[in-house]
Amino acid sequence: MKLPGMRYTTCPPSRDSGVPPVGTAFRFAMVPWGVSVDERLKAVDVRIYAILAACRRKSTAKMGSRLLGRNACMNFRRVAASIERLISCGHIEISRSWKGARTEYRLLSPIFDIKGKVPIGAELKHVAVGRREMVACPRCHREVGGLLKAGWCRSCAWELKVRRIAQSEVLAGAGRKTGT
Repeated sequence: MKLPGMRYTTCPPSRDSGVPPVGTAFRFAMVPWGVSVDERLKAVDVRIYAILAACRRKSTAKMGSRLLGRNACMNFRRVAASIERLISCGHIEISRSWKGARTEYRLLSPIFDIKGKVPIGAELKHVAVGRREMVACPRCHREVGGLLKAGWCRSCAWELKVRRIAQSEVLAGAGRKTGT
């Protein structure tokens, strides 16, 4: 149903058409605060940015203008104008490709930069990989990688287990010989 005075180019007014936008129904978009409150952008520009952010891999999104317009419920000219505004405000970069190929958009926000995932001011701990701290077993005094819950190394715990099994076997064998 189209309402009077409103033009819908490709989408119905409700998104409950059963067709999930941008591939799957479980996508979400991270829109940086700087993009959402930028006074130079219109609401449709933020919508285009959100669609690009939902379809991104790391910091790049490959998407054709028609598909972008279909998901944003607007025509090609409005998509092109929104892309130009996003470029002029410095939120995205575009790599022009040959005709017929999907355009690659690079989102310039630092939250999409994989290298920038370490919080500011956090120092990285240098840990030697493959090296364990050695501990002396209180029972056998050998240097081992770690102790069990009993406070002994594995070999001491294994020796104790074998000794208990042997004692129970001896007692069971002695009981059979005496006839009890």
